[in-house]
Amino acid sequence: MGTSEDKKQSSQKKVMATVYLKSTSGRSLLQEGIVGSDPTPYQSSPVTTQRAILELEKRGFTIEAQGVTLSISGPSELFEKMEY
Repeated sequence: MGTSEDKKQSSQKKVMATVYLKSTSGRSLLQEGIVGSDPTPYQSSPVTTQRAILELEKRGFTIEAQGVTLSISGPSELFEKMEY
């Protein structure tokens, strides 16, 4: 049985994840794997990217980096609450 200190440490654990956004071309980094030096075919629209950022921040996540993907972080509880 965990102590209250164990629970406190668990709730403070920072988890990081990569978010793959739908590209405007329909191509997928997840399906194609490593790509050449041009990320353009895998880029989402600015509107899609901004909506994703706003929604993730609204849910309490921190945006760590933005590019073809988003790197996000937050306490483990945020990830446990997400619906997939």
